[in-house]
Amino acid sequence: MKKFEVGKRYGMNSPCDQDCWWYYTVINRTKSTVTLKSDRGEIKKCRIMRDSEKIYGCEACRPTGTYSMCPTLTAEKKCHRMQSPCTTYSASQNQKRVEKEKLL
Repeated sequence: MKKFEVGKRYGMNSPCDQDCWWYYTVINRTKSTVTLKSDRGEIKKCRIMRDSEKIYGCEACRPTGTYSMCPTLTAEKKCHRMQSPCTTYSASQNQKRVEKEKLL
């Protein structure tokens, strides 16, 4: 079974928008938890799902919480990209992006 490795970067995409990705780097792990740092600098401690091997064939966790249509971070989705293509922006960044698109 693939496991989360400290120092490695993993990505998950939204089940509602396949172009929206979140990226996390594993900064620490125990047998049952992983500590993740997002590209935005947020640090989260997540419990590794107990039945993840049956469902995904590898370790998995849900850094955004457990709810309907929540994305799942799996140990199989290692990332080598430095840029995040996710379209999640702050309000000011979103306004600048919209203005830029109007000019094009």
